[in-house]
This record gives sequence, C-alpha cells and structure tokens, in this order.
Amino acid sequence: MVGKQLPVTIYEPLEGLSLLDESTAGRFETALALYRTRDWEKARSAFKAVLEVASEDKPSKIYIERCEFFMQNPPAGDWDGVFNRAEK
Repeated sequence: MVGKQLPVTIYEPLEGLSLLDESTAGRFETALALYRTRDWEKARSAFKAVLEVASEDKPSKIYIERCEFFMQNPPAGDWDGVFNRAEK
C-alpha cells in the first residue's frame, strides 16, 4: 500500500475451491517461491502459466509486473520480499 512503512500481509481465502482452483493455487505457490528466491525469469514464466489456466488471476498479473520491474531494478541484497509501492 502506498505510504505504508511496514509490510501489510494480504490473504486470499481458498475454502471451497474446485479442483481447477486447487491446481491454480498450487501453480501460484510454485511461482511465488521462485519470486521469493529472486528467480525473476522463471517466476514470471510460472505466473504466466497460472494465467493460461486462470486468465483473470489478478495476483499473477501483479507479480508478473513485479518480476519485470525487478529484472530491470534488482532489489538490495537484504531484500525481504516486500515490494514497496511508490505510486497508486
């Protein structure tokens, strides 16, 4: 969130998912793990794979943008996985 100095954790409820949704959630978790290890290229590809199954998945779209940002602007060595928004 713009202007926040401390990270804000955002959750997405997964209760009552269909099998397709569960598969998508598993793919997203894999992509997120790659993102957290700074493997931007593989993470971006993995998030795109989520979109192949769930084309409207907004979190995947956001993370693709973040991967592309970090490919051009690598975070500091002590990066804690938080993305600091500079604008709305």
